[in-house]
Amino acid sequence: MKIEKRKHSRIEEIGKVESHNLCLFPGVLVDVSKVGCRVRFPDTFEVDVDIDYELKISPVRHNFVTPFLLIARPIWQKSTEDSTEIGFSILHSPSSKQFESYIDKLIEEQQILVSEQELLNGIKL
Repeated sequence: MKIEKRKHSRIEEIGKVESHNLCLFPGVLVDVSKVGCRVRFPDTFEVDVDIDYELKISPVRHNFVTPFLLIARPIWQKSTEDSTEIGFSILHSPSSKQFESYIDKLIEEQQILVSEQELLNGIKL
C-alpha cells in the first residue's frame, strides 16, 4: 500500500469491482481515494464519459467490510491489448459515508506503517 502526495491521498488497494453496465467481467481496484478510484478491467472497450456508472467495490484486505455501492463518472481511460484501465470520480452514493470511513481507516493504517518504518530505520544494529 502506497500513499501519494495529492489533495486527496491515493492509496494502492486491491479489491473486486463489478459494473455490469461497463464490462461483463469483474475488474480489479488499483488505487483509491475519497474522491476517486482507478479500476482495471480484463477486456478492451470504449467508455462513455457522459454516463455515470454504478460500481460495486468489494475490498479484499478487510473481508469484514460489506461491498460499497458507489456512483462514479469516468474521467479517463487507457486501453491495452487485453485490458482497460479507467479513472473514476466518485459522486454522492448510497455507500458514501461507509466508503469515506474505509478510506480514513486505510490512511490511518498507512500512517502507522510509515511511523513503524521510520522507527526501524532509526535503530542501528
